[in-house]
Parts: sequence; C-alpha cells; structure tokens
Amino acid sequence: MSKIFVFLSQLYKKNIMKKFYSLFFVLITVMLLKAQGNINFDDDTKWIKDPAASSLGTSYGSHGYSDTNFTATGARVIRNTTSAQDGFPGAFGTYSFRLEGTANSSLTMTVGTGGIGTFSFKVRRWDGTPATNFAVEYTADGTTWNNVITINASLTTNSDWKTVSGSIQSTNNNVSVRIKSLGTTERIMVDDFSWTLPSSDPALSVSTSNINFGEVIIPNTSSPSTVTISASNLSVAPTYTITGTDAAMFSATGTLTTSGGSLDVTFAPTSIGAKSATLTITSGSANATVALTGVGVSADNPFSLDETSPVSALVENFETGVVGSTVMPNNWKTASEGAIDKKWSIKTFNSNKYAEMTAFNGTGTYNTWLISPAINLDQINKTSVKFDWNSGYANGAELKVYVLKLNSGVMVKNLVTTINDNVNTAGYGAAYSTETLDLSAYSGVGFLAFEYVGDSAIPATTTYQLDNINITSFLGVKDVIKSKNVFLKNTIVNDALSFETKGNATVKLYNSNGQLVKSFNINPNNKTINVSSLQKGVYIVSSELNGETVSQKIVKQ
Repeated sequence: MSKIFVFLSQLYKKNIMKKFYSLFFVLITVMLLKAQGNINFDDDTKWIKDPAASSLGTSYGSHGYSDTNFTATGARVIRNTTSAQDGFPGAFGTYSFRLEGTANSSLTMTVGTGGIGTFSFKVRRWDGTPATNFAVEYTADGTTWNNVITINASLTTNSDWKTVSGSIQSTNNNVSVRIKSLGTTERIMVDDFSWTLPSSDPALSVSTSNINFGEVIIPNTSSPSTVTISASNLSVAPTYTITGTDAAMFSATGTLTTSGGSLDVTFAPTSIGAKSATLTITSGSANATVALTGVGVSADNPFSLDETSPVSALVENFETGVVGSTVMPNNWKTASEGAIDKKWSIKTFNSNKYAEMTAFNGTGTYNTWLISPAINLDQINKTSVKFDWNSGYANGAELKVYVLKLNSGVMVKNLVTTINDNVNTAGYGAAYSTETLDLSAYSGVGFLAFEYVGDSAIPATTTYQLDNINITSFLGVKDVIKSKNVFLKNTIVNDALSFETKGNATVKLYNSNGQLVKSFNINPNNKTINVSSLQKGVYIVSSELNGETVSQKIVKQ
C-alpha cells in the first residue's frame, strides 16, 4: 500500500492524475466511514458481570461488555476451548457469550448514532448439546422486534463455527440486534460481531411480492389490496406502472414520495380465466415489483362449479386441512359474494380440526361460501345427509345450506335449510349439533354448499363451525338392482370378483368415500377380476349395460 501512495504522490507532483488522486482519498474516506465496528469480547477487563453472579463464568445472568451496548439474558461469559474448564474464564482461551437453551436466552447489541446496514457474527454449538435453531431480530424504535432470519445452526462439532450475516439498512439511531434461542435445552456460543453503517444507495422495497385476488365475478371489481412501499436515499419520488398481457384488468392508485407510501391495487376482469400482470415501482436505479394474479369468472357460474367426476359419497372432517389456511382439502372450495377479506378457514381445538367463518373484526357484509365437490345425487342416500355445526357469540349471522346445480351452465341456488342460532350468545356451545338433511327433491349432479351471511357493521358476527359432513351412498346390499345382463357371483371377496354376464360391460369399483379405485371390462370369456391388491374394506361395484345401472356392495377380506 505504501508503494501505491508513493507512486500516486509522484504522479500528483508531476501534475498528472490530480483528479484521480482526490477521488482516491474520497473513496478511502467513504470506506472507512462504512466500516462502523467489530468486537470479539477478548478483553477481559471490559466484561460487565451480572450483579447476581459470583463471577463472570459461573452464572447465567445479564452480562454486558463495555465497548458497546451489549446485554445478555440467560447467558454467561465463556472461554473458547474444549477443555473441561469451559465454564471458567482464564488464561487458556478467548472469550464468547454462551446462551443457555431457554426461551428467554438472548444477546442484544445496540448500535448508536448512524443506524446499521449489515451485520455478521459467528456461532457454534456448545459441548454435549445438539444443534439448535435461533432467530436474529432487530428493532429500530426500541419496542417492535422484527424477525430478520431464522437459522438452523446445523453445527456438527464443538469447533464448527458458522458465520451468520444479514442486512437491516436502518438510519434510526440506537438500532438493536438480538440473537434469540428458539430451543428449550440447547445451548449456543456467539462471537466476533461486526457491523456497517446503512447503505447510501437508493433503495425500494414492498410489503408483499405478490397479490392473488382469487376469483372475481365479471364485471365486478375486487376489494383493494394495499401495497406498502418503503424507500431510502431517493432523489425523486417513485412512479409505478402495470404491465403484461392482462395489465388493463388491474389498477393501482396512491401517492408516493421519496420516503415511500402505499398503493391500493384492484382487479376488474373483463373475460373468463386466469389473469396476471406485474406492478413495478421505480425511482432512478431502484425498483421493486409485485406479481398480480386473479381469475375472472362468469356471472352465470360465479363459483366456477365443475360437474365432472362427481362422487357418490363423501366424508369430510377437515383433518387433512392446514390450520389457518383458507384452502380447503379434498376439492372443497371457498367463494365470496360480499367482502372478501375473510373466508372459511381451517381451525383446531382440542386436537380436532374444523372449518370456521365469522364476520367478527371484519369490514362489511359477508356472503361467504363453502362448497363441496360435485356429487352424483342419484347415488347418495338422500334422506340422511348429515353435518355437525357449532356456533359462538351468536348475534344474528346465519348459516344457510344449499344444493347448487348448473342448468345449461347457469348456477341455480336451492335453499335447503337456515341455521340462525340464538342460544350460544355468551360463548361457544359445549358440543356440536348434528343436522340431517333430506335431499329427495334433487337429482343429477349437484353441490352441497354452506353460505355464511353476516355483517360486521350491524353487527351480525356469529361464528359458525362445520365438521363431519357425511354423505353416504345408497348403494348397499339391499339396494342391488337386479339385471338380466350383469351380476356378481360373490360379495365376500378374497382375491377375485366373479361375474355372470350375457354381454360386454365396463365395471367400476368405488371405495366407501365414493372414490373410483378400479375400472375394468368384462365379457362372456373374461368374467373373473383379480382384486388381491385392494385393501380390506367395503367397496361398491357398479356397471351400466344397455342403459341399466347395476350396483352392489362387496366386502374385501
């Protein structure tokens, strides 16, 4: 480096590269300013012990280090050695913080004037304990902790140090970074902190990278979704554009400044099908994007009902659903006609999952639907369709039950019953109630649908819960349709099904949930089918020959 300075000085004296020489020193100054600090805790004279500790190394407490504002909870000072005296500081090794494996174990570093840009530190596992998970969090206002990154240390040996780094980019004074244990028994060691000042480069960030508006009925417009834009070091206010094949169906409104702002984005489809576009926010060299998606659906079939592959039975207890998700399992779907910020979702209580909807803490009127897969209404037991329901804090919201049908592509709503609980006004019912429906008036293919009707403004915000929706097939031993063409020779089956037939036929085998598990052809020369691979249980064998349906229940042993 000294030779470089001599060389540049000679050039400067010769009146050559004066401008470069000046720029070089400016660059060196900026680099020095960027390198805000580092610390490795090795000066044992700077340790501030917990007042309750008898010495630095024998008690977990609230230790500190006088070089900067370090505090630790549930931690002790430790030497970096693998000897038996690890818990006792001394002349045999350097120093680190060791976090005890409890939910309150943490190490906090507060950086003073100037804020913080990037940070890094090292971590390793403690002798005799497994790898641990921990989070790096920060606060710029002294109260709100934001999760930066959750880390699985994946440390296999005691000497295996792992470097962890992150970026905060906050210009606030007194930014605090906290390393917090997420385990209950594991212990970790942390050391070698370094940090920089925040970047002076222009930057834009958005609160979400994508917005999915779901299904919107043509020609309606969705409720707005808000995108929050954060900005730093901008010289001009950002602008925004929406591009893509379907850009005209999406719009954004709002005012942005050099500090950021927010945009309300909406979706107004003009044709049926999946639509997409990209929202781009730009200021100089800084930009951020948000992917926009939605589905336009016809007003004739606003819930995009699909009659293909109807089931002849179903049992839905929502146990395969994801708690908190509005995506329903097993081809059930949710849809909304009113406010769309709340939908039916999967909840759990006492290890039991169920579907729930409420207008409580909502934004308006709700007509929110939970809709079954397509059902062959001619193959179900129409007089014993059952479901369990419960309610909580009842105050006027209704749960309506429908059979939905498509008539030449147009959806028709057929109201079956309405539940308007006025009993559970002070809490939830102690047990579910079972409702039995009679669907004898309906035939063909249809959908069992539950509509939540509520309003957060009135209020009518009763919470309704659904579980154990049970539609059984009418196909049983007593329901065998006699036929001159096809019938089973055996209903108790081990390895083979045997038929007696006078013609060709396609035979389908359904499980007790109405799901097709096997399909095969029989004829006078092939009247035995191998079913040895089927699991034990009850199945329905069904066939159609010359317009006549033949069905019978079998038991696979």
